[in-house]
Amino acid sequence: MGPTTGSLDNLPNDQDVVYSGSKLISVASGPTMRRVLTLAGLSFWLAGVGYAQESGSEGFTVRSAGAVMVVQPPDAGEALAYLERTLADMAFFRANNYQVSLPDHPLFDGSEPPSAEAHERKTVFAEEVYQLSAFDAALGVLSGQARELQVALERIAGWAEHDGFKAVDSVTVTLTLYGPGGSFDPDAGEVILWTDTQGAFKGGGGLHTIVHEMVHIAVEHGIAQPFQLQHWERERLVDLIAQREFADLLPDYRLQGGADAPLDPFVLSTGLAGLRDAVAEYARTSRPE
Repeated sequence: MGPTTGSLDNLPNDQDVVYSGSKLISVASGPTMRRVLTLAGLSFWLAGVGYAQESGSEGFTVRSAGAVMVVQPPDAGEALAYLERTLADMAFFRANNYQVSLPDHPLFDGSEPPSAEAHERKTVFAEEVYQLSAFDAALGVLSGQARELQVALERIAGWAEHDGFKAVDSVTVTLTLYGPGGSFDPDAGEVILWTDTQGAFKGGGGLHTIVHEMVHIAVEHGIAQPFQLQHWERERLVDLIAQREFADLLPDYRLQGGADAPLDPFVLSTGLAGLRDAVAEYARTSRPE
């Protein structure tokens, strides 16, 4: 999907979308691994940061070495905006056999074109569909992984010293009940993470997806776009980086597709400092026709 994220086993109901602003770039598919934990209201001490954080409907913040990550539920307007964007792309999703989560409501289930004016849809959504508490379980799960998120944030923020890597020092993770598995906006530094009311996530779980999306954000403008990497190439690049650089946090990280890809030796033969040059050499000499 141009830049895409989060797929491992090609199961059809775990899609991942990449947006730039409101423009759909592409979609990927992957597995479903559900972790159902209800930990809303969990208090925790964020090691190395020095403050206690309460997890609940308002979300929480992780800070590390000058970088910050905000994990939050959407407000009604944000939730509706993402839902409307998803509905606008339903023809694409259906044509490519993607399964997309939508509300069980006739105005928003995608069965018919919108029949109400925008102001009416906004009112109906806020009064009949949206519930802030629907995100409590997912926030509880993620807050329990705050230390891991802190480590990931600090690590990726440090990659900016290498050629081709964006300074990812401010990340917003916004939860959603709608759409495919997840998305990222490299310009806004935003990850949109699908969950359900039980706190389950698609892909390898919430931590896996957030790390994967952050790696995408880090390499999108400086490596993936300049060398016109296609969907599978971008996914492979991000998978190889994430698997190697986060082996301690994600020891079970599995590569999409499994088999070796032409890009592999170029990425695996160098560290982060030489990665842009290695991808440039791949694009110049070895890209499949």
